[in-house]
Amino acid sequence: MIQALDEARARFELADAELKSFCFSCPATAEDFEKWKQLREIWDLRDEELQSAREAVKEWDLRSHLERDDRRSLNDDRRSLNDDRSALN
Repeated sequence: MIQALDEARARFELADAELKSFCFSCPATAEDFEKWKQLREIWDLRDEELQSAREAVKEWDLRSHLERDDRRSLNDDRRSLNDDRSALN
């Protein structure tokens, strides 16, 4: 899960650097605008991938905490049940 986030971050950073380093010629040509448009579309795609990876990590982390809390609650219930049985004996 974390590796997927790191990979998405690396792809985004590459796309971000390419977009930021792009320079239009003077005067700007149609090819310049097309190249910029392609870089912008790639940047948008990588940004979406990164956001999805971040959300997946958040959901995974939340599920992990909930499962841990559920296990604690189950263990507490078992202890309470054992205490009740001990009190009856």
